[in-house]
Amino acid sequence: MTKVYLVTSGEYSDYGVNAVFSNEQLAKAYVDIYSREGIYCEEYQIEEYGLDFMEKQLRKGLGAWEVNIWKDQQPASVSMNDSETIKEHGTEIIEHPTCFSIYCFARDHDHAKKIAQDRFAKFRAEEEGIA
Repeated sequence: MTKVYLVTSGEYSDYGVNAVFSNEQLAKAYVDIYSREGIYCEEYQIEEYGLDFMEKQLRKGLGAWEVNIWKDQQPASVSMNDSETIKEHGTEIIEHPTCFSIYCFARDHDHAKKIAQDRFAKFRAEEEGIA
């Protein structure tokens, strides 16, 4: 996967992309030069992104979803998520104090819920030594 390196600055409503580079060395050079002069801001960040990360999924009409399931196995929430979150967590199941978060690619709300419930049932079965 081709990667790009974004030089960013600011936070929240002040957040912005200052420059985009094809390699990390150029991004670091930009940060070094502009930080030294203190022209635009006090601190820059370099963020790495893969180009066309979801190409296969998008061609199939799938989006990134997060489904939260309460510990009693009832769905708590289903929402579209950004591709960076699913890229970070993959399709693992993450346990929180009151629920589990499951990330998946799906066509819509109902499809995401079904995928998550199936994966959660398999997860629970493996945990119990049934599967």
